[in-house]
Amino acid sequence: MSFRYGFGYFVRMSALISVIVLGVSVVLAEESVEETQERRVWHVCMRCKDKDAESITDALRRANPKDTILVYWEPGFPYYMEHLVIDKPVRIISTAAAGDMMNYDYYPVIASVSPQVVYIRSPGVELIGFNIMYLQRPEECHDPRACYADTVGIRLEAPATIRHVAITNCATGILAVYDDEYLDTGSIISHCRIGLPPDHGLTETGFSQTRNHYGIVLLGARQDGPGLGTGSDKITNCQIMRNTQYGLVYTSRNEPIRRNNTIQFNSRGPFRVVRPELDDQNTLVWIDTPEDESDKSD
Repeated sequence: MSFRYGFGYFVRMSALISVIVLGVSVVLAEESVEETQERRVWHVCMRCKDKDAESITDALRRANPKDTILVYWEPGFPYYMEHLVIDKPVRIISTAAAGDMMNYDYYPVIASVSPQVVYIRSPGVELIGFNIMYLQRPEECHDPRACYADTVGIRLEAPATIRHVAITNCATGILAVYDDEYLDTGSIISHCRIGLPPDHGLTETGFSQTRNHYGIVLLGARQDGPGLGTGSDKITNCQIMRNTQYGLVYTSRNEPIRRNNTIQFNSRGPFRVVRPELDDQNTLVWIDTPEDESDKSD
C-alpha cells in the first residue's frame, strides 16, 4: 500500500484543521463537539496542542460512557492502524465531520488486518466521519453464503449509529448480528459509502483499494439462533455500489427500513435470506434462498 501526498494537499488540510478545531470546543455546521462537566472530549492526534492520546484505542480505554473522542486528520498522519473494540457508549467523530466537511479525502482512515476492523459491542455508540478498510485484499469468495464474515469493516453486536463512513477492501462492509437483549432495536446507518462509488474518496491519498464482497449484511438478533430477530435497522442516503457479491443482505424477519439509498452495480442485487442456520463448525450459512432481486435504488 502506498501513500502519496502533494504539498498543496498538506496546505489545504492544515488550513482545514485550523478552522475546524477550536481548542476544547468544536461547534460548526450540523455537528457539535462540546465538553461539559459530565462529558469530556478526548483529542486524538499526533501534533495538535490539545492532544490527549495518539491512538483511538488509548482514548477508548480512558474515556467514560457518553464521552466524545475527536479524531484529527493531520498532514502526514491521516491514518490510524488499529483494531477498535468499542465496549462503551461513546461518540467517535473526526474533526472533518465535526466541521461538516463532506469529503472522504479528508476523513481519517482506520485500517487493520484484524478480522474486524471496528468491533462494536455496546449500544449507544456513534461512529461518524471515517474511511475504514482492511489492509489486505479480501480472499476470493468461493461460497457466497459463507465468506461474508471473513473480514468485516464494522461488526455490530449491538445497535449503533454509523454516519458518513466509507468502507472498502472487506469481505463485508457492515455486519450486524445482535445479542438477544437488542431484539426490538436496530442501527441507524446513514450517508455511508459501502463499496466503490464513482466518487468514493481517497482519490488524492494514493490508497490502493478494492471492492468489498458484500455491502451490508443485517442478520438481526440471535434469539437462540442467529438472524431471527425482529428489530428494524434503518439505512438512509447511502451508496452501496460495486461490491463483488450482494449489495444488501437481510433476513426475512429483519427487513431494514430503507430510504433514499443507491444500491447499484453490485454483482448481485439486494438479497433476502429466508432461513439462516449454523453449520457443524458454528458458521452461519444461508439456505432456502429466493432468487436474486435486480439491482435497484430505494
